[in-house]
Formats: sequence, structure tokens, C-alpha cells
Amino acid sequence: MEGQLHTPTVNTRAISLSLDYSCAPCTADSLVSTVSSPSLKILHYSGHGTADFLTLENDDGSTGTVEFDHLREMLVRRGGGLELVFVAACQSEVIARAFVDAAVPHVVAVTETEFVLDSNARVFATTFYAGIVGGQTVREAFDSARDRVKMATEEMLLTGRGGEGMFKLMGNGDHDNNVIFPENLKGAEVLSAGGGKYLPKSSLLNDVSPPHTPSSAPPPPSGTISHLYTVHSIYSALATSLTEVDSPRLVTVKGSSGIGKSHLCLVALRHLSVRGGKFGTHQDLTILCTARDSLFSKVEGGGNRKDERGSLGEAVVNVQPMDRYNAAKMLVARTEREFQKRELHGGIFVSEDMDGLDPVSALGESNIISALSGIPSVISEVAGALDNLNLVTDEGKIVNIVIPKAKSGNRCRGVWKSAVGRVGVGWGKWKDVSDWLAKDFRETVGGPRGMTEKCLEFVGGKFAVMKKEGRIVEEEVFFGRLWTWWRGAVAAAGRCGGLWGKKVGISSVDSAVYGGEGAEGFYAQAGTSRWAVGGFLGREEAERLLSGCPAGTFVIRLSSEVGCLAITYISLSGAAVSVLVKPARDVAAGWEMGGGGGGRYVSLSELVMDVEELKIVHPGVRKEDIF
Repeated sequence: MEGQLHTPTVNTRAISLSLDYSCAPCTADSLVSTVSSPSLKILHYSGHGTADFLTLENDDGSTGTVEFDHLREMLVRRGGGLELVFVAACQSEVIARAFVDAAVPHVVAVTETEFVLDSNARVFATTFYAGIVGGQTVREAFDSARDRVKMATEEMLLTGRGGEGMFKLMGNGDHDNNVIFPENLKGAEVLSAGGGKYLPKSSLLNDVSPPHTPSSAPPPPSGTISHLYTVHSIYSALATSLTEVDSPRLVTVKGSSGIGKSHLCLVALRHLSVRGGKFGTHQDLTILCTARDSLFSKVEGGGNRKDERGSLGEAVVNVQPMDRYNAAKMLVARTEREFQKRELHGGIFVSEDMDGLDPVSALGESNIISALSGIPSVISEVAGALDNLNLVTDEGKIVNIVIPKAKSGNRCRGVWKSAVGRVGVGWGKWKDVSDWLAKDFRETVGGPRGMTEKCLEFVGGKFAVMKKEGRIVEEEVFFGRLWTWWRGAVAAAGRCGGLWGKKVGISSVDSAVYGGEGAEGFYAQAGTSRWAVGGFLGREEAERLLSGCPAGTFVIRLSSEVGCLAITYISLSGAAVSVLVKPARDVAAGWEMGGGGGGRYVSLSELVMDVEELKIVHPGVRKEDIF
């Protein structure tokens, strides 16, 4: 609503009307106090609804409802004065009749058979209120808004049926002649861009909403992430901890790197500040980990079983990847250029009888969306690279080069650029790749022992066999497989503090190429060659490395299987066990452990945290401090 009310204007010299507006969470109390205001002319409800009720918000963040009879009685007792109501909720036509029965002359609702998307409702409301405030009749504003939604749907900016039949104008008022703000008719300059008039500039809109609680939290980043349920889970846990004695005292938000944890937390905290919650923020990981341990020690010191780590004392909210549909929707929204219909439909010619197909759903089934893995940060970065790439003709490049590059993260971007610049992607350059890796990666990845020529020849031989057998048909696939291997190594080692930075207690490497100053190394013991991530460490060497270590100690290493990792750990019996970790066939699933029998994980971080047998990263770092 705030964004709609502050829609930019082109010319407002002749508009002198000043409006007060207020935005607030729709609780039972706020609804009663709002409709009881004698100066209220327009009421806009935005939320979830059915044919039987509208949803409200309870004090603890849970969902309440208001049914037709209760709403009608409340409105009838209130009396007149309210001129326009917009019930922006699915199937709201039935419940909106309560406003009609209460003599509200103009009511806009969603027809009782329709489910409305937020994007459609937002476009409709923006155009509708621009017309209302600009001096149009209710009918003119309604028709303009409905046409704008229909136009946006045809342009594929929105999905669904469009404006025709989705929204309904109700009430016994004279829709064709009544103007809600006649003050804007005298001398007002009519600007016909798409048939509409414009809102007054924001200085003429007075925000009288309840003030937000002051907070040190930065505002959430621009753009939306489709994790509304997760935002509600975070907010609900925080709100409950403030109001109930037997509630969680600590809320932990978990998820893989780039999944949007910080964004969701900031949105949830803003949600809380609007509702009077008080909090502070700190984004330094070291301080946060220390504070978390301190909180746990205080909680556990109470001697109450429910306060123990992982029990009722801690509410854990897991952030999951976006589903295919919302990932496709985000990719379309974040890409600056407009996609062709055939791109969104996978190259299929879209005939007239196929116009009703949802292009976003079609895109959601593509290999590109699968490869994005539902990670918002990856989707945003890939969207920025699609200006000169076609989703159909350039699919191989997008899947095998653009997306792996985005997934590698900032820590590896310098390495990737250096690899492309020095080596190229051609078939005949494997020796150059080997030489470059041997020279620049040997000490960094393998430690003082380095990567042997035998290791490099083995990798090259694997690719040569795959090419000969016809399993690699394009340069892009070749580079994609090569990068899948190195991305796995980087993802594992990078979790140990920064693969391409400084070796603790040993030496430094080229910071310009390998990711910047100040990055820390492998949690190596100072002055030794014992690494947490073993690079091309063989199974027998890994077992010797872990000899004598306590149960749960583990090391992540590159496997002899192309593109795979291996985890060697000490079991409860004291034996060393090695498990293969493979990229899942369905890229969206991330990683498979133990050939698929051990489960699928979105990220290596999630896998390590989920497997209880893995506790200590060699040579003695808790996995929680790294992953």
C-alpha cells in the first residue's frame, strides 16, 4: 500500500488535495477502531480470504478470522461515512457483501470463483487509486484498472486470466457519476497516458500510521523473495518469545549460503517493528556465535529440560529453496529485458489456442530453472547475465557456465575469471589446464605436498574417455563438468574460511587473483601441513590423517570420481569410514550422499549439518563454527 500511495506523478500543479492515510496490521482491534473512525472515506483490506471469511492477525502472529455475520454487525453499528471499500483477497465477493449490506455505496472485490495473485491485485490497486484520487468517477477508475491488469497479463508481466472477470464492482452507489474526491475536478489537469490520471505528489499524502519502533536494523534489500511462510515462522517465533513464558528463548534461522537468510530476517524484523517489537541487530558472525553460545549457557543453566539446546529453548527455522514456479517468476522479474514467448515455452511455437498457458509455469519446468536450485542469490546474479543470452538457443551456456559461475560465489569469482582468461575453454587445451592448475593450485589446494602430475593426468584422462564415448558433445559441457569438480572443492574448502586467501601459519598467495586481502585459510595447525580440507587427498592418506582422532572427526576431499567429493570420518567404533558425495542428477536437489541412499541435500553445508556422525572438522574445529 505504501508503494501504491507514493506512485510518482507527472504533473501535480493543479491538484491541491491533501490526504491522510494509515497502514496497519489487520487485527480485530485495529479493524474495529478503523471502521469506527468518522473521517474514514476509503478502506483497503489486503490479505487472505475465502468465500466464508477474511483473515486477521492475532497478537502472537497466528491467523484469526472474521466471518460475514460478525463483520456486517460491526459495520451496521458503525453508521455511515465510508464511501469506498476494496477487499483485495481471494474469493472476497461473498464477504464483501457485508459492506454492501452496511450501505457502503462502492465496494470492489474479487469474484467468488477467483483466486487473485498479489501482483495482479497490486497493478489493479495502483491504477484504480490513481484514478480515484485524480478525480475520476468510480466506474472510470475501475474500468481503467481492469484494463491495465488485462494489458499486463497479455504482455506476460502478470499471470492469470487478467482483469476481465477477476474483479467486481458492487454496491448501490451511482458508480457512473460519483467522484470520491470532487475537489480534484476543478482546474485539475488531466494527463492521458493509458487513459488514466495521476496521484498527487507524495508531499500531499500525509502518513498518519502508527509509528514503527526505532531499530538499528538496515531496511530489507529491494525486491521480494517468495518465502512468506518462512517470514511468518520467524516473526511468530520472535513474537511468541516476547509474550509467552513457555516460549522459545532463542530463534535460529538456518539455510545454505545465498538462500536469503539475512533478507528474510530483516523482513521479519521490519514486520516486528511495525507491530511494536523492540530489538537490535548485529551482523558480525564472530560476535553472533559468541552471543549465541552465551545465551545457551544462560538458558541451560536454568536446569529446565525444555531450555536445552535444540529443545523448546531454541526455535529453529529452516529456509528452504524456492519452488520451480517462484524461481521462474523471480528470474523473469529480475531480468531487465523482456523474454520472447517461445523462450518461456522452451522454444515451442505458441499458437493462438495455447495463449492461455501460463508462461511462468512452462519456464519453471526447464533445465535452467532446475539448475538454479531455487537459490535467490544465484537467480539474481544469473538474471543480470541474460541480456544477450536466449533461454533456448543458449541453454547449454547458461546451465554449464553462467549458473555454475554464479553458484561458486564471490570467493571463487576471481579464480573463474582467471581460468577463462588464461586457459580458455577449447578441447585441445587440457594440457594447458593441467599446467595452470599444477602451477597455481598446487600449493593452495594441496598444501606443501601439492597436487601430483598423476592426479592431473587422471582427471584429464577421465574427460578424454568421456569425450571418446560421446558423453561430452560441446565445449560448454566440458567446461561445465570441469567447473563442477572445482566448484565442489571450492564449496567445501571455502566453508573452512576462504580457500583462496591466506594460509594460516604458512605463507600467502596472490590475493589479487584469489579473492582479496584478509581471507583466512584452512584452519590448519600453525606450522604444519594438516588441513581441514584435503584437496586431492587419497582415501588411505585421509585415514592415516585421522588416525587417533576422536569419533566424529572428518575431512572433506576430492574423490577420484569426476565432479564428486568424499567424506572420511571416524565412526563410534573408531574405524575410518569413507562416503561418496555426488552431485544429484536433478541439479535442484544439490548433493547425494552414499550413492543416493543417504538422502539428498540442497548444499554441502546442509549435508554436513544433518549427518550426526560428522562432528569435528579436522584438526579440531566444531562443524557449527564452519558450516
